[in-house]
Amino acid sequence: MNEAEVLIVGAGITGLCAALELVRRGREVVVVERREIGAGASGNNAGSCAVQNKPRPLITLARESVQIWGALQENLQTEGLDLGYVRSGGLRLAETQEQVEELELSVDAQRALGVSVQFLSGREAREAAPYLGESVQAANWCPDDGFCDVLHSMAVLPVAVRRHGGAIVTHTEVTAIERVGSSLHVRTSRGSWRAGRVLICAGTWTRDLERTLGVSVPLEPKINILSVTARTAPVVAHMLTHVSHRLTMKQFKIGTVMIGGGWPGVGDYRTYQARPTFESLRGNWQMAVRAVPALAQLNILRSWGGIDGRSPDGLPLVGPVPGLSGAYMAACCPAGWTTGPFIAQQLVEMAETGRVPPVMAPFDPARYNPLRQLT
Repeated sequence: MNEAEVLIVGAGITGLCAALELVRRGREVVVVERREIGAGASGNNAGSCAVQNKPRPLITLARESVQIWGALQENLQTEGLDLGYVRSGGLRLAETQEQVEELELSVDAQRALGVSVQFLSGREAREAAPYLGESVQAANWCPDDGFCDVLHSMAVLPVAVRRHGGAIVTHTEVTAIERVGSSLHVRTSRGSWRAGRVLICAGTWTRDLERTLGVSVPLEPKINILSVTARTAPVVAHMLTHVSHRLTMKQFKIGTVMIGGGWPGVGDYRTYQARPTFESLRGNWQMAVRAVPALAQLNILRSWGGIDGRSPDGLPLVGPVPGLSGAYMAACCPAGWTTGPFIAQQLVEMAETGRVPPVMAPFDPARYNPLRQLT
């Protein structure tokens, strides 16, 4: 049987950030991934690292996480690696009077949570960002909003983990996790492991472990669509989001513009198949061109779908696996890419100390497993 001090299930953003934190602490870490690195949600999302567009219960997580994104970028640069993170500042757009009022109301609420936000009229927004269209009636400005090139980030993080002594094993599916004496035994499609602690960072696919964990993991797969344009001269200088949550946009340094925003696609998480629909693509593109009219001159090079997941209350499941001492999970979040580094840090703290930090208490998986919590 193979040995590991800490075994991590899932090589997405949370699993890799947790692995990097642990190996830097001198822990012996193995990451087990059922497909390729970033094959799930982490390799197929828009890469937004925005704070102000998050649901209220997740704003604190997002605010803390963007600080970690910045620190990660700086730390990796000292090792000769570029994470691809850009803190560009962000504008959250409104196109109707009702949306303007929603923006105005959100300023005080977000400031109360420690977010730096400023309301701008439509004229002020276009003075700050001349590329915005006339449909924009107002915008909230947040200097902490930013973004990543996801494919770049997911290529760099494994390099950093391995440089510090961590191991990443791909194409290896976990089939069972159980406690045997003082350790956890993890059976996989390519042999078994004995570990002191196990961190399950498998996103939507955590639901496939329900039976072996013996707990409820009520996650509903969700498919979002993304598009990327041909390269162009600098147009979009900021991270753009929308008060309706139906638009995200940023331009990478190579010149392509990424367009997303949660428009639905179709597919099946079990086969990793996800694809856009024409109706969603049309709605997403029309919204993007209203916000930034210059996009009408660009060709869309590629559109695809990414698989995500949601719990019934829309909040992630992060904390100890009920009834399985030494095992912890982090599964599904509507802001999973943005909050991934902070959730990973909190998961590591739980595994190291055995205590759940107060900020993570609302996300405890035990809320769906009350009987297991009592036992």
